Amino acid sequence: MPSGVSRVPLLVSAVLLVVLLFPALFLGYRVAPEASLRSFPPWRGLSGPYPDPSREAVRAATHLGPRLATIARDRLGAALWNPWIGGGRPGWLASPEAGGAPLPVAAALAARAGWTWTALVALELAAALLGTWWVLRALGLAGWPAAVGATAYALSGAAAGAWLSWRGSALALGPLALAPVLARVEGRKRVAAWAVVLLALAASGAPALGFVALAAAVATISPGPGGRLRAWSALLAAAVVVGAVALPRVWLDRAGREPGAAATRSQPAPPITAWKDLVVPSPEPDAGAAWPAGAAPRPQAGNPGYLGLAVLILAAVGAATAPSRDRGLWLGVAVASAAIAAAPSALLVRAGVSHRPFGVLALAVAVLAAHGTRSLMARLPHGLPAAAVGCAAWFLVTAALLPGAAHRLPFAPAAEIALQPPIPPAAANLSERVVGLLGTMPPDIGATLGIADVRASSFPNEPRYAALLGAGSGGEISVSRALDRETARLGARYLLEPLPLRLVSGEIFAGVDPARLAAETVAGRFRTAVPRAATRFGLAVPENRRTRVWLEAPTRAVELEPDRALRSESEAWSWFAVPAGFPAGGATVAVKESGVFLTAAPAAAAWDTSGLRLVAAEDRGVRLWKWDETRPFVFLATGVRPDGSGAPADPTTVTAGERSLARLAALDGHGAVAASVHAARVEARVACDRPALLVAQVKYRPALWRATVNGAAVATTRVDGVWTAVETPAGASRVVLEARVPAWVWSLAGAGLAAIALLSLPRRRS
Repeated sequence: MPSGVSRVPLLVSAVLLVVLLFPALFLGYRVAPEASLRSFPPWRGLSGPYPDPSREAVRAATHLGPRLATIARDRLGAALWNPWIGGGRPGWLASPEAGGAPLPVAAALAARAGWTWTALVALELAAALLGTWWVLRALGLAGWPAAVGATAYALSGAAAGAWLSWRGSALALGPLALAPVLARVEGRKRVAAWAVVLLALAASGAPALGFVALAAAVATISPGPGGRLRAWSALLAAAVVVGAVALPRVWLDRAGREPGAAATRSQPAPPITAWKDLVVPSPEPDAGAAWPAGAAPRPQAGNPGYLGLAVLILAAVGAATAPSRDRGLWLGVAVASAAIAAAPSALLVRAGVSHRPFGVLALAVAVLAAHGTRSLMARLPHGLPAAAVGCAAWFLVTAALLPGAAHRLPFAPAAEIALQPPIPPAAANLSERVVGLLGTMPPDIGATLGIADVRASSFPNEPRYAALLGAGSGGEISVSRALDRETARLGARYLLEPLPLRLVSGEIFAGVDPARLAAETVAGRFRTAVPRAATRFGLAVPENRRTRVWLEAPTRAVELEPDRALRSESEAWSWFAVPAGFPAGGATVAVKESGVFLTAAPAAAAWDTSGLRLVAAEDRGVRLWKWDETRPFVFLATGVRPDGSGAPADPTTVTAGERSLARLAALDGHGAVAASVHAARVEARVACDRPALLVAQVKYRPALWRATVNGAAVATTRVDGVWTAVETPAGASRVVLEARVPAWVWSLAGAGLAAIALLSLPRRRS
């Protein structure tokens, strides 16, 4: 690398950061993809549709956004387990897709409230610019050519297109894969340099593998001091150390899957179908792409293969005039990566390649463009300043790429960033989950608002849970599925119905059962049979009759309160709420109309057994329904039935596999449970008369979730297909379920970090 420190990269970085983030720095705006969700229910009905939400913003708000919000709010508390999405799943430490890439974690932990996305974009842009500039300077290029190449890479479709996704960290840090090769360090420091770089790239995910392969190829062609043997030995030694450090992530990713579930492979991005994709920033969007209902996103801002015509022209000049060694290397890298980027997806899937090397292609073209700029500067007529040509080339590249990159950033006024939660704050907690109807509060967004959701945008490695939930594309749930009691058994306590829809009340009204009333000798009193899970009692009497109803059972008597949930379905009916838990069986109904007891039975009567109650009619843009029979987050099972026998009518009766059925059937103790629920820990105080089965609505992950009863480790059992159960003895017990990574895994990771630290220490002089 040439001696001396150039101010060009600082100038370039400052100019691009200021221009791109000008609205945030001076106009009171923020990068806020979540503002685009105002075009979705329930927020659409509260503030009107958000104008033209971009596809990138919607994708960011529904994928990386909830993970960033969880990290910013829960910090290390959500590292092992994220309780907000899909009924709970491994936390951000498990994978980059869960938000665990280095730059998203740094932005979420360090930024102030409302600045997380802005900080993330600034980190990614600065890392891509400075990393690429350092690589180009190490390759022997001067300041302005290096600035041109760094700008070409940082604003390319591959790098800029990943600013709002979990892949952005890999694309921003990818060029640093060449640092151990180009820094020309030797001995232990070479191993340490490789280890640090590989660790950062491994934490960034699969998109960084292309850069690692590029670094390995460069190390083979230009091994530096000691030759290829020492270069590869250092790389392999660093890989072993990084494997130890990354072991907690690998272990957590494996242990967080459903037992027996096959690993889910991500599909590669669409290929480059025409070479115009390299110069056209805005292709037509995929018409078949599935998006949550309620929005009409505008076409995407660009494709990952976009490089820009100005950059390609400079790269062509560089390919023709660069030194033969550099030309052969970088032209070969560009051709190879372009071939993979254009290969059919089926071929890549068979080869085990899940990510196309758009970033490597952009880096290779950027290096060639830097060489092209140097050639133009070197061939100037005598007397013309070379820096002027370099500056002009930089302005040309910036003017060509900056508008498209800036168009990707979804700015919104600071006052419009926060979304109003669709449920009251008292109902938003870890132990009471919700489900949205027809795209209401799109899946995963609950994590942004601190609301636990049974849905998720996808269910990798969770086929059993996905089948029980019955979610469609994008995590949406149909009306019939949402009203199914099986959804309540999956932990959903609240159902969100967007306004102005009234589908739930219509389904309830259509499913009521006729009630038989037999007159007694006393006027106004009628014998009837209360069905199990009775929710409402209806009479074919208009509401203006001022009707009052009393319901009397042998063990309970109560006056029924009017219920307005079905009011819009028929004006000829009056409905009354039956208290939750009212005993089923024979009962007496007393009816008074306009202050007088009826002498004859009403023309018709009906029972509603849906179990759904309307708790908020027109508030927060939704109708909020609540299930009567939703089980507590932690409860004692009152019975056990075999799997596959259908959902038990009793909500506290569970199902179990054949192997454990006989053992669990004998656990019929009754008692009291007091539980405290945290993201990665559930603690319950149990008092029961006989041995009992304690069920926690924590997904069954026996390797990750460890159980102790009175301090002694015990085994867990899968019940209801997905939940975790623990056998408890008679009497008082303290049961703890905790998500933990084994000590030996942390020990190996600590040993790897210690090895990196020791390798980085300078040698003592003898």
